[in-house]
Amino acid sequence: MEIVSLQPGHLLASSKLLARAFENDGIIRYFFETAESGVLSSAETFFGLLSRARIRLESPALAAKEGGEVLGATLGYGTVLPEWPEDLKAEWTLFESSIPGLESRFEAYHALSDQFQPSEPHFYLGVLGVDPASQGRGIGGRLLDAFSQLSAHDSNSTGVYLETANANSRRLYERKGYELVGSGFLGETSMWCMFQPKER
Repeated sequence: MEIVSLQPGHLLASSKLLARAFENDGIIRYFFETAESGVLSSAETFFGLLSRARIRLESPALAAKEGGEVLGATLGYGTVLPEWPEDLKAEWTLFESSIPGLESRFEAYHALSDQFQPSEPHFYLGVLGVDPASQGRGIGGRLLDAFSQLSAHDSNSTGVYLETANANSRRLYERKGYELVGSGFLGETSMWCMFQPKER
């Protein structure tokens, strides 16, 4: 297995596997509970948009590949939060407006997350998912380590920040040196905010 930069050729596979990985995730269900097309379909569109934006902006985005198959992916930002291209912003607005209440749910999510994000420059790990059929093989840990290395090699970064609603994921992050910096609720879903300080 190898960890590589996410490429346009990975988009279809990575969007589908991320949707499957997060179909029952509390945050994703909170976002898309009112979607007429269902959680899985909405999540696939969501992850597709996020992935395309990261590739276009050359933001941190990685894929775990084995034998030409994408088994996992992670998407994030570096220390600078770039502006999305106008065409992708228009697509996002259309997607957001197609799901009742989604805009206000994203606002609630950002309000909670922003409370605990470090004020110093840092990397943000927004998504880390492994195809359910390939979980339990250490793929998530390898993707996490590779993303952390991107932060470690950036002299401006003070560490990596993320959120999760998955207790198993939280335990993985804690084993990798992430500290709980805050928590709250999105509807009835607990969300934990975590930070891995960069080793000096």
